[in-house]
Amino acid sequence: MNSPIKTMGNGITPRATPLNNIYIAQTYKQSTDMKRFIFILFSLLLITSVAMAQNKRIKRPTSLQNAAVSKAKPKVARKQGGGTRKVKQWKKPVSVQPEPATINLNDYVEVETEEPAIDFENTDPADLLLQGAVELDQGNYEEAIEIYKYLADKGQPQALNELGLCYYFGYGVPQNYAQAAECFRQSANQGNAVGQYNLGLMYHNGDGVMQDNNQAVDWYNKSAQQGNSDAQNNLGYMYNFGYGVTQDFNQALYWYTQSAQQGNSVAQYNLGWMYYSGEGVPQDYAKALEWYPKSAQQGDADAQNRLGWMFQNGYGITPDYYQAREWFQKAANQGNASAQNSLGLMYAKGQSVARDYTEAVSWFRKSADQGFAAGQYNLGNMYLNGAGVPQDYSSAAQWFHKAAAQGNASAQSDLGYLYENGLGVGQDLAAAAQWFQRAADQGNVNAQCNLADMYHTGYGVIKDFGKALELYSKAAEQGNPTAQYMLGTMYLNGEGVKKNKKEAKLWFQKAADQGYQDAINALNKK
Repeated sequence: MNSPIKTMGNGITPRATPLNNIYIAQTYKQSTDMKRFIFILFSLLLITSVAMAQNKRIKRPTSLQNAAVSKAKPKVARKQGGGTRKVKQWKKPVSVQPEPATINLNDYVEVETEEPAIDFENTDPADLLLQGAVELDQGNYEEAIEIYKYLADKGQPQALNELGLCYYFGYGVPQNYAQAAECFRQSANQGNAVGQYNLGLMYHNGDGVMQDNNQAVDWYNKSAQQGNSDAQNNLGYMYNFGYGVTQDFNQALYWYTQSAQQGNSVAQYNLGWMYYSGEGVPQDYAKALEWYPKSAQQGDADAQNRLGWMFQNGYGITPDYYQAREWFQKAANQGNASAQNSLGLMYAKGQSVARDYTEAVSWFRKSADQGFAAGQYNLGNMYLNGAGVPQDYSSAAQWFHKAAAQGNASAQSDLGYLYENGLGVGQDLAAAAQWFQRAADQGNVNAQCNLADMYHTGYGVIKDFGKALELYSKAAEQGNPTAQYMLGTMYLNGEGVKKNKKEAKLWFQKAADQGYQDAINALNKK
């Protein structure tokens, strides 16, 4: 199982999609009158998808840190009788009278005023650093750069780090990753933990330097040893996947824990994942439920989504749809595509809310528009069944195509059905067989049955009892009663296999035990 571990800095962290792929309304076969395909009339299924290799479940870093700066007002010396500088301030226009009881930002405008220039030589460097942060926060980038360059020329490590951030983001200077990396390096070489972390991240991502995981690990380690929680989390990530070091789950667990205990929400999520999935540690839902809430309560959308998943499915806890919906809602409101899909499913199934297909469609669409395969598949099914939207086979086919292209087996199977029947697309039996094959290769039982039927009857393909038998067998082993019945008939009639009434009866019985009427009738024949 691929792991959703993530890493963190401040502000630009990409988040991998957790594996909450949920699907609804799949096609199945009914062989009572040998009809090849028929849809379950909106019976909802809940299954998890196989995570694709590119979707790593551990969160990883791509964000830079600025230095922790005190909120105390800096004491800055001003030049007397010397030059002045222009600064931006927010002031209420004179026309706004009287003074409002509450501040309305719409009544304020940005204006430029003049004040005495800063006397750098007579201001404490610590106050200058604080003033630089104030200028940066107010958007006075040129003033901030002036302060940071003055301090950087004197080798002040925090100023070097802040100057590096200005070069990285292009605040007051042309964006220049190489210059940013050099500033971080000078800061890091003086032992500044934040500079070390940022330099490690530059090597990790190959920004301004050649990508080098070994260097990234080295600088993360230096910063982590000083207690930097983001560096500790990222170092855990490197051990988790063996980037720049030999893969070592124990070291990953150690560094995630060090970071998580400092309240780092990303590390808390990563610990939750390790215990949830049993990756590198014994699977322990109780411990997962210890760490996921800590992260979720800090607003981490992936942790909120995962927590909703655990409540919905009763992993380590009594199932609670109300709690599940609450956490899915929090994550969905932050744009988490997996949570949006899960929330749509809860509305479609009426779990803890009144069933509302229109609302379900709304959430599926939000998820689908972000490229989430399960959301695309589910939205396609809503169009297919005319639930919450007018029935539209063409739209169903379009969404199935999007999901199928991402490897979604259920979408591939249902797309095969549409091509076989010419619904929303031109009828194309060859395309139908191809999509069924792709889904069948992933173990999709409906596709295995449908493709087996095509080979059994020679419909759209060359008749091949051997292939039909193989596909029916795979589906039958998964407990599909239609496949069990058809497998029984092939053994009874000696199609692709030597006649074997005993084996036929065995498979008829398996199907009959599930209430499959054709199998019951076959057993009752003398």
